[in-house]
Amino acid sequence: QVIKMVRTIKSNASGVDSISAYFLKLGIEHSVYAFTDIINASITYNKFPERWKKALVKPLPKVANPIVATDYRPISLLPAFSKILEKLVAKQMIEYLKATGYLDNLQSAYKQSHSTITALLNVTDDIYEALENSELTFLVLLDYSKAFDCANHKLILAKLQAAGFKNDSLSWITSYLSGRSQKVVAGSVESDWESVANGVPQGSVLGPLLFTILVSDISDAIKRGRYHLYADDTQLYYKCKVEDANSTIAHINSDLKNIFDYSKRNCLKLNASKSKFIVIGSRPNLKKLKNTVLDEIKLGQDVIEREYAVKNLGIVFDEYFSWHKHVNLITAKAYGKLQHVFRFKNFLSQKAKWSLSETYILSQFNYGDIILQGLSNQLVQKIQKVQNSCIRFTFGLRKYDHITATRKNNKIISMEDRRLFHSLCLMFKITKKIAPIYLCNRISYRNSLHNHNTRHRNDIITPFARSRIRSLSFFIFITNRFNQLSNYIDIAGISLNTFRTKCFNYLRENET
Repeated sequence: QVIKMVRTIKSNASGVDSISAYFLKLGIEHSVYAFTDIINASITYNKFPERWKKALVKPLPKVANPIVATDYRPISLLPAFSKILEKLVAKQMIEYLKATGYLDNLQSAYKQSHSTITALLNVTDDIYEALENSELTFLVLLDYSKAFDCANHKLILAKLQAAGFKNDSLSWITSYLSGRSQKVVAGSVESDWESVANGVPQGSVLGPLLFTILVSDISDAIKRGRYHLYADDTQLYYKCKVEDANSTIAHINSDLKNIFDYSKRNCLKLNASKSKFIVIGSRPNLKKLKNTVLDEIKLGQDVIEREYAVKNLGIVFDEYFSWHKHVNLITAKAYGKLQHVFRFKNFLSQKAKWSLSETYILSQFNYGDIILQGLSNQLVQKIQKVQNSCIRFTFGLRKYDHITATRKNNKIISMEDRRLFHSLCLMFKITKKIAPIYLCNRISYRNSLHNHNTRHRNDIITPFARSRIRSLSFFIFITNRFNQLSNYIDIAGISLNTFRTKCFNYLRENET
């Protein structure tokens, strides 16, 4: 188990002991027994090793020419050894929290098969439903000021005790949190060591999980709206008709007052200047809304400003739910990266070029692509042109050469089919119940309606859509495609890996 955990460490940065994860991986088979003894001793005596509590903080510039402190992002580096112990403890804690159901079902952080994307999919499906019903959605994104740094140790321990953790476990967590110190390292200049009295360790494995436990009961403060959580990211959303906008704002302000008071009790500070809200709706309804003077949405005494496009867990939402701004952003980044690698084309093999294209350029289209259902043809083509450029770069094609034959000969599926592939794989997980419960609960089967042994009795029921935009949402559009796919692939009894292989081959042979 220890060796397996060591191999899951992704970062190769070294902490105060100057031992990187790379060297740890190289030598773990020779040191695993000694390391296991240290881990067992830590858990037996409820003591976290003192040497593993020291962190190096390295400021990395966020802008090209940093001038002030806010132009830097502090990166906290802990010993690689400490992360193995944390991973093992975190695994046990998560298993316990899952078994007891202590964490909110709508908290998507630190749970198997959950992610930022499953969280966004849950929220976006509700927004599509509101659009179909000619409703507006007020989406409020809350921001905490230095959330992890403000976490109060006594409150964390109290929440853990309420969750059923015993005294030995609480003693170990107390040791883990206390007695920590850090120093700043900038080039050859180092600060003195400073003690850290509050907060969860930055750059740690357990820190974010402990913060999640600290705010595990925040949903008790939300009485009027829907919500979704991802660690310290909290989003609230409220549906209403245009004429009910201000009464809905009253409900929002009521919930925000509760959350503000809750945060204060838990020693957390909400940042109104970085919190934001957006009103999502159809063009006619948003035009009609302009005739209404909206009341202020307030957090404490501060006003939250209305935005017309917001970045939500890495995906840009615009007020029309069109995804134009998001696609424009990621395609611009992709072309910038392609321009960078193009300078080295004469020094790279064909294999290296395609590897760079996939991992450095096209991979950014993978994140959240399942959210982007119902893209306009213009946006679909815009994304496809990036892949076309990568294929030209890799295989030495000229600017106006057709690339379809080259793409198919090299078993490369189009970007549209790539998005469909990711969506179908998630739907497979949902049908096998290896996805979040909030997604699994969104589907039902024909066999729940009758017991007749018909050909399609195991198909998923496609929700009825009265509008085009709703018909292109994930749980309608992908349900239809998944049911079609089940005519060609026997889904029952196969593993996810087998499904992925068969699904990819099907899409390659039946290109849309």
